[in-house]
Amino acid sequence: MAAVGALIAWLTLSSAGPPGVEPLPHGCLICGPHATADAVANVALFTPLGAMLALAGLGTAAAGVTGLVVAAAIELTQYLAIEGRVATPVDVVANAAGALLGAALARTVPAWAHPGPPAARRLWIAWLAGWLAIWIGAAWAFSAPPDAPGERAPTVSTLIAAPPRHGWYAGRVVEAGFDGRRYARRGSGPVLLESADRRGPLRADVRVVGEDARRSPVPILYVHPPGDPAPFFHLGHVGLDAYLQPPTRAPAMRLRAPTLRLVDAFGPAAGDTVWLVASVERGVLELADPSRAGRPHARLALTPALGWALVVPRAPHTPIAIGVITALWLAAGWLPLGYWMRAGATTARSQRTAALAAAAGLLLGQWVVPLGFGLTAAPAWQGVAAVLAALVGAVTARARFTSPSGGLSLSADTPPPADVRSA
Repeated sequence: MAAVGALIAWLTLSSAGPPGVEPLPHGCLICGPHATADAVANVALFTPLGAMLALAGLGTAAAGVTGLVVAAAIELTQYLAIEGRVATPVDVVANAAGALLGAALARTVPAWAHPGPPAARRLWIAWLAGWLAIWIGAAWAFSAPPDAPGERAPTVSTLIAAPPRHGWYAGRVVEAGFDGRRYARRGSGPVLLESADRRGPLRADVRVVGEDARRSPVPILYVHPPGDPAPFFHLGHVGLDAYLQPPTRAPAMRLRAPTLRLVDAFGPAAGDTVWLVASVERGVLELADPSRAGRPHARLALTPALGWALVVPRAPHTPIAIGVITALWLAAGWLPLGYWMRAGATTARSQRTAALAAAAGLLLGQWVVPLGFGLTAAPAWQGVAAVLAALVGAVTARARFTSPSGGLSLSADTPPPADVRSA
């Protein structure tokens, strides 16, 4: 419980306002561009706390009230003392809901950790349907919004003179290109463009001199649709890294937009020209510096399995870290699925049916759904990770539920054999 408390304190009581970003007002009801993501994250954050309180002997209601009190104390501290934090009633409600959920899960462990075959079948069907819904939602959020009304070809912005809610780039952009057009630039500040083409494929490149070491994202190339200053394409600078933010539906859903980083792009040659080349096509992001030795390159495919990145604050942006967390996310989803499928399969036929359902769900969620939303099919390793996790779950269930005679052991909700009933 101490580790959970330390994690909650670190995530909620540390300063969150990076330089150059205007903080949101205190006391607002639904706050900021990440309101949906924050609500989901707040529920998840307090779920372990509620589970541990229930395991320590508190009832479900008492655990929920404790979560409510802790959340209210955190929000009050944020309101009074912590720069960059926003105190909102929604956070308190979401935290309390997370504590209630955790307590309910902890107090119903026998029902889902050692179910009989009928209950296990209901669990895996509901779990698979839930994962398919999550994947469909993630694919929708990652997909590009439709083209905006107006001129499709990019032109210099006539709507804004500086990026709203972003700092002014301190380096010098020598030249920029976007969607086949070139733009010369003199002096500091970003290149601001407007374009109606949000579906792409999109290609961009910039040549810049100097750097901007601020920790908050500072756009170098900023593209927005006609009549709307909110950007749909960023190419910019954060710390010593370059970053790329593609057009997605995530901002409209108040989720966190996916971002790809090229690590240390501005580190080795502080006074030299840096050449950044970026592309977005069918949900595949690429960012490179062809001018440097080794041609450093970063690539990321936005697939439904990356849905966790839409809600997780302070998420990593490098492909390796994203891959590790995605594998863990898939394991967390498919290990229980394999466990319940094996626990619910009492015959060879039911085992085949469960295996076919899992294969169909994986094919639909990882390949058919992304292609249907204009994305690229998931890489094979994601499917392999899901299958391996399901196999581990199935092996665990087999070891736990198999009786010494070789069959599945009976559980509380499994009816006894006929000869036992007649006796």
